[in-house]
Order: sequence, then C-alpha cells, then structure tokens
Amino acid sequence: MKTKRFLKYLNVVLFALVLVFPFGDTIAQKNKTKRVEVSSKLEDASGNAISGATIYANEGATVVKSDADGKFTTYVKRGTVILIEAEGYTPKSWDLSNEPVMSKIVLQEVALKMGAKDMVNLPLGHQVSQRMLVGAVSRIEGRDLERYADPLLRNSLQGMAAGLNVIATSGGMANNPASLYVRGLSRNSSNTPLFIVDGIERSFDDINPEEVENVEILKDATSKILYGSRAANGVVLLTTRRGEAHKRVIDAKVDFGVGLTTRMPAFINSAEYATLYNEARVNDGLTPLYSSEDIANYQNSTGENDLLYPNADYYDYFLRDYTTFSKATLNVSGGNKNAQYAFMAGYMGYGGLQKIGPDPRQDRFNIRINLDMDITRDISAFINMSAIMDSWKYSGLDHSSTFSALSSHRPNEYPFIIGEEYIEATDDGVPALGASYQHADNLLASLNYQGDGNNQFINQQMTTGFDFDLHKVTEGLYANVSLAFDNYFYGSQVLAPKAATYVPVIDESILDENGSPAVGFELARAAVTDTKYDLNNKSTLRTTAFNGKLGYKKDLGVGVLNASLGYFHYMKEVAGSSIDIENDNLFLRANYSIKNKYVIEGSLSYMGSNRFIEDNRHFLSPAIGAAWILSEESFLDIDAIDYLKAKASFGILGYDRATSSYLYENLWLTSGSQSFGEQNKGDNPSKVSLVSWGNPDLEWEKSREINIGLEGMAFDRRLAFEVNYFNEYRYDMVDQVDEQYAAMVGPFKYYTNYQEVVNNGFELDIDYMNTIGELSYRVGANYTYSKNNFKVKDEVNYSDDRATEGRPTSVIMGYESLGLFGKDVALEGAPKQMFGSYGVGDIAYKDQNGDNIIDDLDKVEVGLDTPTSFIGIDVELKYKKWGLYALGTASLGGMKTLSNTYYRNNGESKYSKVAYDAYHPTRNPNGTQPSLTTTSGANNTVTSDFWTKSGDFFRLKNVEVSYTLDFALGSAVKKSKFFVRGNNLLVLSDMKDLDPEAPNSGVTNYPVIRMITGGVSVSF
Repeated sequence: MKTKRFLKYLNVVLFALVLVFPFGDTIAQKNKTKRVEVSSKLEDASGNAISGATIYANEGATVVKSDADGKFTTYVKRGTVILIEAEGYTPKSWDLSNEPVMSKIVLQEVALKMGAKDMVNLPLGHQVSQRMLVGAVSRIEGRDLERYADPLLRNSLQGMAAGLNVIATSGGMANNPASLYVRGLSRNSSNTPLFIVDGIERSFDDINPEEVENVEILKDATSKILYGSRAANGVVLLTTRRGEAHKRVIDAKVDFGVGLTTRMPAFINSAEYATLYNEARVNDGLTPLYSSEDIANYQNSTGENDLLYPNADYYDYFLRDYTTFSKATLNVSGGNKNAQYAFMAGYMGYGGLQKIGPDPRQDRFNIRINLDMDITRDISAFINMSAIMDSWKYSGLDHSSTFSALSSHRPNEYPFIIGEEYIEATDDGVPALGASYQHADNLLASLNYQGDGNNQFINQQMTTGFDFDLHKVTEGLYANVSLAFDNYFYGSQVLAPKAATYVPVIDESILDENGSPAVGFELARAAVTDTKYDLNNKSTLRTTAFNGKLGYKKDLGVGVLNASLGYFHYMKEVAGSSIDIENDNLFLRANYSIKNKYVIEGSLSYMGSNRFIEDNRHFLSPAIGAAWILSEESFLDIDAIDYLKAKASFGILGYDRATSSYLYENLWLTSGSQSFGEQNKGDNPSKVSLVSWGNPDLEWEKSREINIGLEGMAFDRRLAFEVNYFNEYRYDMVDQVDEQYAAMVGPFKYYTNYQEVVNNGFELDIDYMNTIGELSYRVGANYTYSKNNFKVKDEVNYSDDRATEGRPTSVIMGYESLGLFGKDVALEGAPKQMFGSYGVGDIAYKDQNGDNIIDDLDKVEVGLDTPTSFIGIDVELKYKKWGLYALGTASLGGMKTLSNTYYRNNGESKYSKVAYDAYHPTRNPNGTQPSLTTTSGANNTVTSDFWTKSGDFFRLKNVEVSYTLDFALGSAVKKSKFFVRGNNLLVLSDMKDLDPEAPNSGVTNYPVIRMITGGVSVSF
C-alpha cells in the first residue's frame, strides 16, 4: 500500500515537472544568446530620480536595482522585455524588439494606496485597492509566516493582524491546532471563521508558508458577504503564489532544528507519595497504608523495576528533552506575457519526544502548481493543482494518551518489568510486565510492546477556470467561470498486539527461604497476538464548487464603476453520511468611486442552504459601505498627513453553519427494545423513540454588523495606522430552549430562534518605519479588544446576580472562596456547604444570599474563560547585510481554570509538587492548597475562584537573526540568506509552573515546544 501511494505521489511530481519546466527553456538558452548592454535613468513626471526600483530582464533571470540617481545598467538578450517596478508607480514594460533604447524612462505615479501591492483580495476573485476599500480587511504577507517553524500554518498567525484572535489550546506534534476567532466571540459557541484557499472553502493547516502569497482577514459585512451563509463569523482568505510575467523566481530553502520542552509538570517520587498518601488517609479518618519501613524501602528503591518498591520517574524514563524538525522547500515561478507558472514543492518532518518504542513522527510532502495562460487575446485560462500527503506515525498510544498516562500512573504503581527469575519472557523476547489493579495497561507495554499506528492524510485539490474579456460587446465588460474538485482521504492503520501484565501480590501465608512473605502474581491482562495491520478508521470527503461572474468596470468620467453579478455553489460530501452540506449564493455587488476620494459600495446576497425546509432555504442579505478620502479635501491640507480615510459599513448576514440539518422534521431514533407479555418470554422488538420535535417555521440566524473606521499615513509615509470600531448583533440563534419548559415535556421540545448575543469592541493597527544611514527599522503593533454579552439566553429565570443573561458568553459562574477551613475560616458556625463532606483544610465558600446555606443560589461571576484583549508587537531591523526580527504576543482579560490532575491532587491520583502545599495543621499550617484526601474531594472541586487564575501573558513568539549575501550580476546565485530562528523563547505571566495559555500542555497533551532552527535560503 505504501509503495502504491509513493508511486502515485511520484507521478504527481513528474507531471508537475513536465508542466513547469517547458516554460524555463529560455533559462537553459541564456548562455547561447548574445547579450547587449542597456542603460537608462528612471524619473517621475517632475524629473526627480527614482531610486531603488527593480528592473527585470530576460524573463526575470536578470534583476538589478536603480541607484540613488535613478540610473541602472543591465545586460539583456536582443528582443527581450524589460519590466520596471517601483513602489508608488505604475509598472512599465519595455519591449526592446519594438521600442528603442531610451536614455530616460518616466514612470507614472499612482495615488496612495492604489498601487499593485495595495490590491486587496475579496471573495470570489474580486479585488479592490486599499484606497477604494470600504470594509475592514487585515493582510498578512506570506513571507512573514515563514519565520515560524510549526507543522500547522494557523499557529503562525498569532499576533500577526488586528482582529484575528489566536489562542493556543495545547502543545503537540501535528495535532495542536490553535483556536481562531475573528473579532472575538460572536455567539455562545461555534465561533470558528470560514477558511478559504484560492477562493474555495478548504483547510489550510497543511499548507507550507512558502506557498502563501498573503492571508486576508475579512471582518466586516461588505467584505465577507459574498461567501454567503457560512461567512458571518469572519473569513480567513488565503491566496497562494502565482507566476508573474517577466519575473523569474527560483528559491530553495532548507532548515533544521530542535524543539525543547518548555514548562513541564513536576511530580513527586514514591517515598514522597507514600508519605503524603498516608497523610490523606489520616485526614479521612483511616489508618496509614504505608509503614515507615515501606517508605524507607521506597527511598532505597532500585528504580522503576524494583518488584515491591518501584520508584519511577515517568517523564524522565519515557521522554527525551528535545524533538527534531526539518524542512525543505523549492519554489519556481515566472513566465512571459502569454503564460505564467508557479511550482512549489516542500517536505516537512517533525519528530516526537518519546524515547521508548517506535519514534512518533510526522512527515508531510506538498506539491502545488498554479498556471495561467492566454488562449486568445480575449480569453485566458488558469488551473490550480495541489497534492498533500501527510503521515503520522506513533507507538501503541497516540500522543495525548501517552501524556495522560505519564501524568496519571503513580511512581510506585507497578514495576515496569518483572524479572525472569519470577516469570520468563515470551518466545518473542517480551518480558513479563507489571501492572496494578487500577492500571492494567503498563505504559512500557503500551509504548514498546503494543504495536504501532500510522495515520495517512491525502488531499488532492484542483480548480480550473476561464476569464473572458467582453470589450467587443461593451467596453469594461468581462466574465469568468471556475470549477473546483477536492478529494480528501484519511486512513488509520493500527497493529495492536497486547503484552501480558501482572500484578505483584504479597502472600503473607507463604514464606520464602529468607523467611519473608512470598510474592505471587495475578494476571491483569492476557497477551493478545496481532500480526496484521487493521484499517481502524477511514473517511473520504469530496467537495465541489462552481463560481460564475459577469462584471463591468469602467471610468464613466465622473467616477469609476466596478460592478458584478454572480453565482456561487458549494457542496461537501462525506462518504457514509446521509447529510451533505450544500450552499449557494446569488449576488450583486457594485463599487462606485468619484474623483478617487468618495466611495460607495453595496451588495445583495441571496443565500441558500439545505439545512432549512424547502420554502425557507434562501435568505436575502444586504450590505452597504462608504469611504471618504479626507486627505484629498482642501480643509485637511496638512503637510504631516499623507493619507487619511474614514469609512463605515453596515450589513445583515444570514448564517447556517451552527444550525443542524433536518431540525424542521421530527427526529426518531432506534433506542433499545421494548418488552411485551410475560417477563423473559417472547420477542422484544426494537423501540423507536422521539428525540426532538420538528419546527417547520425555523428561520435563519442573522448577524447585524456595523463597522466604523479610520486609516491613514503620516510623516512622509513613515507612519501607517488603522482603527476600527465594530458592533455585531446576533439574533434568531437556533436553540432547543430546554429551560423554558418543564422536564415533563420530554422530547416534545423543538428547536426555535431564541438566543441573542451582542459583541462589540475596537481594533488598532499601527506601523512605523524609517531609515537612518544604513540602518532601516520598522516597529508595528496591533491590538484587538472585544467583549460580548447575552441579550437573550435560554436559562431559568434566575435573579440578576446569578443570571448569565446580560453577561459575556465566556463567563465562568462559580463560588467565591474565603480560604480554607481551620486556616482562614472557622469551621464551627460556618454556613452549611451542600457539595459533599468537608472539614478542616477544605475550601470555604461565601454565602452570597445570607440563607446560611452554600448551594447553587450562591454562584457569582468569577471570570471569563476567553481573553478580551489580544496584542501583537513586532520589530524588524536591517543593517547592511544583517537582519533582526522579533514578534511578541500577549492576551489579557481571560482566566484559566486549574482543573487538571497536576493542580488537583486527590483520590488515588498521582501527586504533583503542588501536593506539598496542601494544608495540614502540623506539617504545613500555612499551606494554600486543600488538605489531601483519598476521596474525590467533591467539596473542593466545584467551580470557584479558588481554581481560577489570571491567564494574562506575554510571549516572545518569534525571533530571527539573518545574514544576506547578494551576488554579482550574471552569477548563477542571486542571493543567499542564512538565518537562525527561535520560537516560543520566553513567556511572562503570573502562572509559573505550566504554560498560561495552554495549562494542560505536558499533562494531557504535548508540552509547548521552544523551537530553535537554522538554515539557508538561496535564490537563483
């Protein structure tokens, strides 16, 4: 199977090379054609020299820059085309076969924010200059994402743009996707934005940053409405790189590195555990389990294989301190005026931390080809193809299960290996393995003797289309159509033998030759033989999409009209599922600008979804926006202000992604069987039960959105800024409204449009750049603040101090703690707490309503589980050939609930270092943690501010130091960049032991990794 997949992948590579390299024939012939010298000078309309312009010749194989006087010299083949580009000017093509060599070339200046680099990608192929944009869109350049070494592209977006909230929820290898939200939480759940790659809804996590041209974050109604019913949560729009005429690019890059664990949980050893567990038993009125002799034996233990007194440091035994990372990419692009190509290939490899058993590893191969070609003067075509093969290998346990075992198996739980003097190894060399009554799954057995697994992901994507210039019908008219086909396959192969495990048991009735009680063994788990890989899981997903558009763009004299009428259809089919996702959108959009300073835009979107009853499957959404270039007005003729624009937009969008299918119909499911007649006699036929009552009148969820913004440039374009205020009102949200009916109603409750959420806030993006001598620098910052609240909530009619209606959707409702009984609060005379038994050393809670009872009526707001503020700060310095880049990220306003086993030591669980801080009247009278107990400690585990801690943090997310060499004209190598990068280098927070952003990292999943890499990028 692996061979077939490799051959299939190889065929894709060969096909790509056949497609790409015919365009490079001119490259191979460059030394066979006589070259001539071309010299000229670049000026603007006023006769000022233009320095720093880029001049491409020989289809991009030769690249030079104009000097301080605007002069340049290059060597070209006869009849070639020279392309000249300078920021702030219209690009100029100079065809030497038709035009004579000119001693002076005049470039035409373009209005601020209207150049080629200022074009903003919008849905379904629409583009508009930043100057003419009425909405709120943030852009991230693809090259800025290359500095972050992570298998998942989304993880590199943190701190990169205002309005994009990125929260790392775990560490990990491959399976550690951050949570992404656009402008915070718009609803009480399902806040994920829509991810678009080259115009089609697709996952982009497995795309290499080297394939990315840019990522746009579409945030307001006017910018995202054309994507229809799935776009209200915001759109993350990724555009891959394409070839450009007369600009050849050949870039190769390799980098290698190691990942070091950051904050890891610390657990106590066997002797310490036995001592504290005895304390827990005494606290519960029980006798100690371990004698002083037992504790001494644990202190003198021979280690993890000591038969009766094992002492295992699981993290040290099973994990290494580092992981490995490697990556290689190749980008080839270029072309001429008739055809352009881009070929991108890459490999990424990521090793695991596990040092026992098969080495966990991820290996991913990416190939992408984008082609554009002219068929006639008025018809052009394009085709985009990509293939991704991702392989995850792991031992008998996956990554999360491995860390859950590391943090839960006690140090004295069992000996890893039972010596052959007691039980012989199997014929295959598998030793007898220890176990306990609580854990029959010896972790050494799971990782080293329990087979392995391999997850395979294969993604194939293709989009093709045509563009038609209909100027013969009427000037400015055009049309385009495209069709996309994607196939996704996931398969999981597992070889799952199981080794036998045994529980050592001391038999007091039998003595050995030394007079000590004999040791016997109980079989905890029998061996299972497995010699064949099983395909445990398999899923196939197919998506198709169609986009057709008729557009009109023309300067009408008084203004420029850019209008389009189009239709979009999208369908996702999952093999084995009876429910396909199907959406369509018929839209009309018009953007009209007057004198390059007044802009108005309107859109109508007739959205369709198959999640509603047939008579209600479409919803008409409007959006309107306007912009005013204030800096063009005479009353704002201020030298310091280069550009200033005010803008505003309003829209009402339909939304269906959080609405389940078939809610308009009664839902019946088979649920067990029904007995008839005398008990235990006769047949018991299957029983069908009503699960939910259908609502044929269910309406669409709606989002009313307002955006007001100001953007500008000042101080000779050194300072750029944008600030936006936003307000979003979600209403008619679909919910079953359980709390509005008595329990006796049972399944006859139906889904209806009920809940409402209001979300508002502001965002700021600011950037300052300057050059002093040979030092150039740039400092940027972005800030997003958002806070929502339930306007209408499905809940019991609580009093205002308990109700969540009127509070944020991320509110944590719990109890206010007063400290610990016996230390901070007297136990005698305290209000009665209704959460189970409690005593000295347990948490005391505040009686909020004064009824002398602590129960559900005493809950209050104890924090928010999602931050309200997100910050990104980046600095870039360039001095001669040296470069320095640093990115810091921060989040504020969120609380973390410390609920994992590292913080809560009770029952039969493993004890962490936190257990030493448990209150005890003699051992630790100043302890800040609840007393240890062998029970579940129900009184101490209810949600309260005792277990919430500020999640505020600042992280040094990314640092790059680089050195760049430029080679002489005519050299095979144009440029080489050597770099060293560090990711997740430092975090500052009140939480000192575990990661403040992902406190479960290292406990129930992989730790956050500090990655150090080095490499070289070469341009030919």
